[in-house]
Amino acid sequence: MNFLVSGSMDGRVILFKVDDKTQKLKLFKIFRTIDENIDIPLKEILASPENNVQSIALGMNKIAVGTKSGDILEFQITDDMQIINPNTLNTPIGNVNFQDHDPPISISLDNNSNFFFSITSKGLLSVWNIKTFTSIHTYDFKVNAKYIYHFKYQKKLLIVFENFISVLDTSEEGKFKKLPIFDLQTGEINDVKISPNEKLIAVASLIENTNPVLDVYDIVNGFIHKNQVQNLNTRIKFIDFSKESSFILLEDYLEEVLVIDIQQKKVINNKGFFDMEWMGNGLKYSSNLKNIHHIYEDTIKECIIVRHPEKDIVAVGDTLGCIRLFKYPANEDDKYFLCRTDHIGKISNIFFSFDNQYLITSSELDKAAYMYKWTNLDD
Repeated sequence: MNFLVSGSMDGRVILFKVDDKTQKLKLFKIFRTIDENIDIPLKEILASPENNVQSIALGMNKIAVGTKSGDILEFQITDDMQIINPNTLNTPIGNVNFQDHDPPISISLDNNSNFFFSITSKGLLSVWNIKTFTSIHTYDFKVNAKYIYHFKYQKKLLIVFENFISVLDTSEEGKFKKLPIFDLQTGEINDVKISPNEKLIAVASLIENTNPVLDVYDIVNGFIHKNQVQNLNTRIKFIDFSKESSFILLEDYLEEVLVIDIQQKKVINNKGFFDMEWMGNGLKYSSNLKNIHHIYEDTIKECIIVRHPEKDIVAVGDTLGCIRLFKYPANEDDKYFLCRTDHIGKISNIFFSFDNQYLITSSELDKAAYMYKWTNLDD
């Protein structure tokens, strides 16, 4: 984290950042236990126990401060936490705590926002009622899982395991049926993405645990193989579809980035294609978001980027547990218009509901998922 914090009797909490190269301290931010806009004589501040800092605890993205009066205050570490439009996204209307289980590795919502799905890395699938945020069904596959996705246009739930993919029919509540025509056996799966039109699925995997490949399938009526990209240098880190579902961007663990033309079945080396309308982590290579990267320094990294399927909004989750919403594209003067810091630790999932009502987020570190309800989204 590379931060050092100190407190004083005059109500100041001073946060320093350690320079990675010189190891010297640099002033990062000053917090105060009193309103800095109120002019109070120093003698009066020193004589007020509620202002005197007595203890400090430094967390992932927050500082807890204990005063001499016994009060406990909380400050956010991340720079510039102003909520410009506070009515856009309310405080969480519900949350799931996974303390008794492994944390969710993937989350999704059904197409009508009635049910919330989560799955753990060990294959425990849970179905939650959106209104009550209580678990109504659980299914233990007892197989390591990686990803789930509920389709927008069909009542189907796709589940990705370590080396195979299955699809369940969710049309009948509580009686999910496996659809054999959607069974797919693969090598070790690194990443999976569904195209925005939900007609294609891209699967990054390892053949015989050594050779990385990218396979594209038509998924309208089962898995029909369309294309395979071979001769990749190393394992694929992530893949992303373009908004019109015609191109795929992939990044490997050597940070080499390629763009695949699905129809032409070829790799495009022109970096101009990086500026396409990507829907997820591919956006970090787009100039449309280049003005947001200054927010994420060496100690704070963006770990997930998700674009709203219909609105000009991008959500970015970082390693400290912050979720920021930006306008898309982000111009030079554009700042994030909202920041939520309810999570503690790296953001694992961000999911926009298909009906534009909700945003659901989760973190593996704090073993929690939060659901927010949109208001004034068009503003």
